[in-house]
Amino acid sequence: MLHLLHIEQKKLLKYKTFWILTGLFFGLMVLVFFGVQGFINEVTQNTNTKSPVAIPEMSLYQFPDVWHNITFLAGYFKTILGIIFLILLTNEYTFKTIRLNIIGGLSRRDYFTGKALLMTALALALALLILVAGSILGFTNTKDVTLLMAMEKIAFPFAYLAETICYLFFVFFIGTILRKAGLAIGLLLLYTYIIEPILSFKLPDKISPYLPLNAVGNIIQVPNTQLMRVFGVEFYDGVSYASMGAAAAWAVLFGGMTYYILKNKDL
Repeated sequence: MLHLLHIEQKKLLKYKTFWILTGLFFGLMVLVFFGVQGFINEVTQNTNTKSPVAIPEMSLYQFPDVWHNITFLAGYFKTILGIIFLILLTNEYTFKTIRLNIIGGLSRRDYFTGKALLMTALALALALLILVAGSILGFTNTKDVTLLMAMEKIAFPFAYLAETICYLFFVFFIGTILRKAGLAIGLLLLYTYIIEPILSFKLPDKISPYLPLNAVGNIIQVPNTQLMRVFGVEFYDGVSYASMGAAAAWAVLFGGMTYYILKNKDL
């Protein structure tokens, strides 16, 4: 496995576009993570100056809620990560890299495994960023922190890791089918923002949560922030393991179909 990951690393070392896009992606996430609290504070102050009902000051980044809030926020960046991965994946076909690898002795199974390892590495890097950013924000925004408080909702970054891996298997499938960056990105955006929302609207409420992207997105649901509680709105305050199971099943299905295509189609 380390050999396959090393091959993927060698491909990426010379690919400047990937490093630029990935750097911008991580930089944007950090900017949002550390800037959103200031935005909320400003909105709260402006609202309180104009409203007879005062909204209490609130922090998204107090332990233990920081883990739920930051991972939910990070979920909005999945589409950008998917586009970066699609560009990387489809370039294998555009520049015939995959064909050269197969001719050079790499099996189709090895190629599939290498890409799965790369997806896992990207997801781990994101989870690590969330752990570091969440720790910094949590300790700087929480008074009288205890270890128990800091660790209470630590399951959320690991749930985000699973969410990202499941999502990237869906992206892997799209890229393997279409093999052209423009077409693959177009289908990803079309399915994400038009096709699945329409399916969700048409299908019964008992079925729509288990559609691929709904299942992935429902692993980490809307947090019970202080603002929501002020208005009497309550959401599920934990990781949805039922949705995680559904997303994992979809990941296995998409992974299996991707491998079948790689094994049986001309490269």
